[in-house]
Amino acid sequence: MARHTQMLSDIIKGVSDVSVNCFNWSFHDVEEEGWSSVRIKSLSFFFFLFTPASLQTHTTSLNLLISATDNMVFSVRLRILLGVILLSCIQSAMNENVDINTLSRIQRFFHFNYFNGDQYAVAINVPKQQCQSEFYPNTRNFLIDDRSEEVKPHTGKNMSVYTGKQLIAAGVDKIDDKHSEYLLMYPLNNSHLTNLLNTKKDGCVVLYTFLSPCIARCLNNNISPRRDIIRGLDQLGAYQGIKAFVFTHIYYADKTNPNLRHELKKIADRVPLYYCNENGCILCGQPGSNVPVIDECLRDP
Repeated sequence: MARHTQMLSDIIKGVSDVSVNCFNWSFHDVEEEGWSSVRIKSLSFFFFLFTPASLQTHTTSLNLLISATDNMVFSVRLRILLGVILLSCIQSAMNENVDINTLSRIQRFFHFNYFNGDQYAVAINVPKQQCQSEFYPNTRNFLIDDRSEEVKPHTGKNMSVYTGKQLIAAGVDKIDDKHSEYLLMYPLNNSHLTNLLNTKKDGCVVLYTFLSPCIARCLNNNISPRRDIIRGLDQLGAYQGIKAFVFTHIYYADKTNPNLRHELKKIADRVPLYYCNENGCILCGQPGSNVPVIDECLRDP
């Protein structure tokens, strides 16, 4: 059985897109002693450290592992178990969300360093560890190349988009009537956001906007010329690392809009959506959920 375990280890290590420390098992020979004698001494879910190109890559990896076990003396049930565990590892990594307490600290960092008195939006792509629990951002350990004095002038009205190493930022273009989120996301596939996403494929991307995207234009893909951000949200949603879309206030004209919940769901269906203020952050909704955007995200004191 040791030979089979080594073969499995070699197969897993040979999958180019996956770094694994997921299996630490000890088996008795299934064929000789039966299913009940298989003992999993320890199953250490350090899960996978992915640099995935796509889910299709991981599906290929799963098929490779399962087909390879066909040549071993494992029972059908054991091969199914291996497949389920591998798929579980993959799904856990791909569905990882930002730590909500850390996100609250990041939002406060944005507001303290980049707020210029009116609507603005920023997006970051940082190492995923900076979006996990117990990270406390400050100017010595977070966005150290995107200083407040360099970024803040760009978050005012009618200023150019700031493009840094880990951060992009924009205010509102009153001259050409373009909102800050749109300025970051377009032109599609060649935008500031596109370039930011490409800097780190497995990091943490947070797009923060002071005001929620407006319903009449930003979330409306039925007007011409198109000035909505729907396709930009699709691009953000396709990012393979941790991702979040965050706002602090409801856009002024939308506070009493009866369709507000439905319109914000357009964001949540594509990217995990959070409402953050001085009291902390709330998950409003996320892709794959049929739950409507929660009431707490519709109230703007």
